[in-house]
Amino acid sequence: MTLTLSGQPLAIADLLSVARDRAKVRVETEAHQRMTASRAVVDAALSDGLAHYGINTGFGSLSRQRIAPGDLRTLQRNLIRSHAAGVGDPLPNEVVRAMMLLLAASLCRGNSGVRPVLAETVVALLNAGITPIVPETGSVGASGDLAPLSHVALALIGEGEVMHEGRRI
Repeated sequence: MTLTLSGQPLAIADLLSVARDRAKVRVETEAHQRMTASRAVVDAALSDGLAHYGINTGFGSLSRQRIAPGDLRTLQRNLIRSHAAGVGDPLPNEVVRAMMLLLAASLCRGNSGVRPVLAETVVALLNAGITPIVPETGSVGASGDLAPLSHVALALIGEGEVMHEGRRI
C-alpha cells in the first residue's frame, strides 16, 4: 500500500499504516503544485526589499533586525540547532514516524511557504525507514512542538541522530 498525501486530512488507519506498518508514502502532484505556488509568495517577499518577520528578520525581540540575504541560510540552520533542545529518552519510532507523516501531510496543504523538497525529503526518510531520534522532554515556544520538530529537522539537514535498520547513527 502507498499512502498519497494530497493535502486532505489523514484517517487514523492511514497514520497507523505508515507509523507502525511502514507503508510507503508519496506526495500528490497537485500538492506539489500548491507548495510551489505558496513558495513563490515567499520568494516574492524576499525580493521586494521590505522586512518580513521570520523570513528576512530576526525573531521575537530581534524582529526589527534585518538579516542580510547571504546570512539567511545560516540563520535558518542555527534556528534549527538552537531549538533542538530536547532531553531524555527517545520517543518510540512509531511516534516519531507519525509526527513526520503529520508534518508532511500538513506541508502538502500548500499554506506554509516551504519548498516542495521539504515534504519530499520527509517522505523519503519515512520510505527509507530512517527515523530521527527525538527526545521525550522539552520544547520551545507556546505550541510545544518546536523542539521535537527541530530534532526531526536536524536529520533533514544531515545532523542529529537517527535510527536505521535497528541502529542508532
